[in-house]
Amino acid sequence: MDDKLIEACKVTSSFQRKKALEQLVKYLDDTYFVASAAAETRTIENDKKIIHLAINTLDDQIERCRTISLNILIKHYQSLFKDGNDISLLAEKLEYRMINEETEELRMEIMKLVNAIIVGSGTGCTTETPNTSSELLLKYCEKFMTMIKIGLGDRNYEQVDLCSLAVPTRASLFSMVVIPLLIRNLGDRHQKVRSSSIYALTALIECGASKCVETIISPNTNNHNSSNLLPVLSNDHAPNVRLALANSLAVWSIHSPKTNTPVIVYTLLSLMSSDIPLVIGAAKKALDTISNNYYQLKEMQTGNTRIDKIAWTIDTHYKMPTTTAAAGNWRWWQQDTMAIESAATRDFLSRLSKKVFQHLYKTYHDNELDPVHRETKIGVIYLLVAYLGFNATAYVDAILEMLMAAENDMMPLIRSKVLEVSQLVGYYCLPDGWIKKQSTTIKKYLQSGDNDNVSTKGLLLSSFNILNQLFRGLYFKIQQLQDQLHISLDTNKDNQFNILNEQQTTAIVSTYCQVVYNQAWYLFPILQQSLISLVNVSKGLFAIETTNIGGKQGDLIYLLIILQQHADGQAILNSVCTALSTTWTDYLNKYGGSVILNILGKDQRILDQYPTYLSVIEYIIQRVALDTLKTTWSDNGGQDQIRQKLLQQQSNPNSKLATLLNLINQ
Repeated sequence: MDDKLIEACKVTSSFQRKKALEQLVKYLDDTYFVASAAAETRTIENDKKIIHLAINTLDDQIERCRTISLNILIKHYQSLFKDGNDISLLAEKLEYRMINEETEELRMEIMKLVNAIIVGSGTGCTTETPNTSSELLLKYCEKFMTMIKIGLGDRNYEQVDLCSLAVPTRASLFSMVVIPLLIRNLGDRHQKVRSSSIYALTALIECGASKCVETIISPNTNNHNSSNLLPVLSNDHAPNVRLALANSLAVWSIHSPKTNTPVIVYTLLSLMSSDIPLVIGAAKKALDTISNNYYQLKEMQTGNTRIDKIAWTIDTHYKMPTTTAAAGNWRWWQQDTMAIESAATRDFLSRLSKKVFQHLYKTYHDNELDPVHRETKIGVIYLLVAYLGFNATAYVDAILEMLMAAENDMMPLIRSKVLEVSQLVGYYCLPDGWIKKQSTTIKKYLQSGDNDNVSTKGLLLSSFNILNQLFRGLYFKIQQLQDQLHISLDTNKDNQFNILNEQQTTAIVSTYCQVVYNQAWYLFPILQQSLISLVNVSKGLFAIETTNIGGKQGDLIYLLIILQQHADGQAILNSVCTALSTTWTDYLNKYGGSVILNILGKDQRILDQYPTYLSVIEYIIQRVALDTLKTTWSDNGGQDQIRQKLLQQQSNPNSKLATLLNLINQ
């Protein structure tokens, strides 16, 4: 070791000091730390000379000299401080320089050295002494945290990133000085800062700083607008940030109060609705970890170790529809990445589903101006229905209410997801109450006379779209049952499955008729599609032999006759007849007479208000032989009803109804 070179680095001339330091760097790289020469030149005494020179030069007035000394300490830290000597002096000097250093680049270099000390002290040292093991972090932790706090306040994103990475894992005693800054940096414009801050917070949470989880996710917290941080991070445009969050949420859940678990699970589901396989995989892994921790705690409390046997009921409802009609319908579902194979995890979701749905319902309209947030919420509903299966029935009204709100979304992708979720709801759950409620609501709006209002139109279109998709989902369920029982779709009515009962079917067809009565023509295209779907799921009811035709069959014939007058009407008629395994002529001959009696039984004011009723009667008597009609009426007093109606028309003998009655009474 050349002592003259060391002394040259201490001279008064700033130019000479700088040159000497540059020569020292070259000497250290080329000679002093080279393995072949180290045995001859390296001694503890020489190492101390280099350490003291580098530490003292940190106070040099010349920026270049300070930079060179920091580079020496960073590059050769492991070699110079392997025995833990002089760490105390270095820590004191670095804290002083971090507080007083005005140059941003040098503060960044100081943080690089701090990071090297933390990493080296934690895992990189081979000599176990009190100064080089984890005890060193505990001893100087407060100084490190002071430096990190200063660095986190810098505007340079690389500096903030370094400070986030440098948070020591045993810093919980001093964590409050940096946690507010780390939380603030979750909203930084640089994705590296956001992801590094997440990992830094996770390290602090793991070592005991669990209160910061409340600060981030609690809706009652006003600090740093933290109530909005979690949904913003889970919908971050940078996949690395979402991946960091997915990797961290299990730690957040395990080390924080149980009251946070529903929000964290909801966030994991929103991450699983991502289109990035790595993010989906990390979120699934975190969900499994949280679930396993839940059952481990439960085992400790109850002594029950048979968690592998749970959730068998969920398994029977878990598979996505795979029938021919359903094939290709689940465009958004990714079986390879989204499917949860663990029965324990699905059971855990089922147990927590009420609280997750409550959180979803409560925050459904938060951030609704952002299409990414809107799409994510529909994705969460999709996953919950898919994972819970039949168990989602308990929440079906809330689910459909949220889907209705999103069905008119301006984003085509969101609308397509809404329709796909609606099919899943129809497949897994029978929304009995919702169908009745929706039928009543549709009738109310149609009868109000305000159905041309823009908002009313949107509501009615959404209702019919959702109904149509529900029926399609029900149809997939019927097909699957028939496939499992080896029953052909073309068998007679006695072997048909009718998931909707007669009362529901009649109510829905009556609702469709109301559309025709009120001439809401803009609803006709979707009404036609919905009608075919309804017939597919209730074909046994529509084909049943009955003389009491006042309900669904009569309304169905009425609808088909009116729909024939519009575009694609004949195609709709053919589709319905095919579904019922009959022809239009046969169906009309069988039920046409009863339809006429049903219409004539209505109040005269109704007949005057809705002239389409008379058009239907005229259509039937033009296509059904009078003898056939009379045969239908012979068993239920139809002729007497017609004569009585004729007597009522004596005061208005020239009316269209009187003309039709005279034709029938021949």
